[in-house]
Amino acid sequence: MISYIFQLQDAILSNKLYLSMVLVGAFLILLGLYVSIYKKSFSKNKKQLRLANIHRYIKYIEFITNRFPLKVLSNKLSESISYFMLETVMQRGIVALLSIVLPFSGVLLYLLISGGLNLWYTRFFALSLCIMLPYYIFTLVVDYMKYNIRLKIPLLIDSFRSSFMMNYRIRPALQECGKRTNKALGRIILRASDSSDLNESLCTIRDKVNDTWFNIFVLLILNYRKNGGELIAQLYKLSRSITRYNNIEKKKNKRLIWYEVFVILTSIFSLPAIILLNKMLLGLSAWSYYDTTAAFTKVMIFSVMALVIVRTLRRM
Repeated sequence: MISYIFQLQDAILSNKLYLSMVLVGAFLILLGLYVSIYKKSFSKNKKQLRLANIHRYIKYIEFITNRFPLKVLSNKLSESISYFMLETVMQRGIVALLSIVLPFSGVLLYLLISGGLNLWYTRFFALSLCIMLPYYIFTLVVDYMKYNIRLKIPLLIDSFRSSFMMNYRIRPALQECGKRTNKALGRIILRASDSSDLNESLCTIRDKVNDTWFNIFVLLILNYRKNGGELIAQLYKLSRSITRYNNIEKKKNKRLIWYEVFVILTSIFSLPAIILLNKMLLGLSAWSYYDTTAAFTKVMIFSVMALVIVRTLRRM
């Protein structure tokens, strides 16, 4: 036994260079594993800390926006952007931020033009218009994004049809076409395809999108999952019908959107233009003239009426 120990000692002493290299290599491997695990846990903790901070800031803002009358605006904003099926934290953050920014923008706009308003009704109409404009612009932007999504529905159907022809399975085809479609519409489709209950998620996005052609598309998929049939030919006919309809409606919808943009720009710039012209022509005492105040009030009333009428016509 002692002889074996001496032989092992001699072997270690004669090969101590190689043995030290092996020990150093093993130490470096263990150190690398430890550092990688530490970095991963550190980055994970950092991400969790960032999310916790975001949640805390959102709660602070929501404490203000959940009070009347900001709560009414907050509910309207949440209903508007729920169409895009964003993540819960992102949607809450956007709603909370806009619930503060939009009224603040309206008040700031009112303060810029209210310097010479002496009569109570001119101040009332000016405040109404200024509070209305930021929310109106926001809804116009959201409607335009929804309009662009609806224009991409034929491309979505064609992409789904080509993906479905590869394996004749609904969920993989939805996932594949969601990756290749418009970013907003693709995100909606991907979230639906990731759900455990595909039929329920398809019905949910059908109610969110609320478009006749998309409803038919979802109905064809649900019917195929239940009864089978020739889905590819039905999708091809649907895509051609949508394309013909969009070619007819596209010019009209774009024209109405540009009318609305023109009315908004007129509402924004007409009031400062009147103030500037009156000061140039009549001097600093322009607001003492009854005609000036009456003209200013008429412009505000006509602006509000024009915004309401154009929005009503576009949504008919």
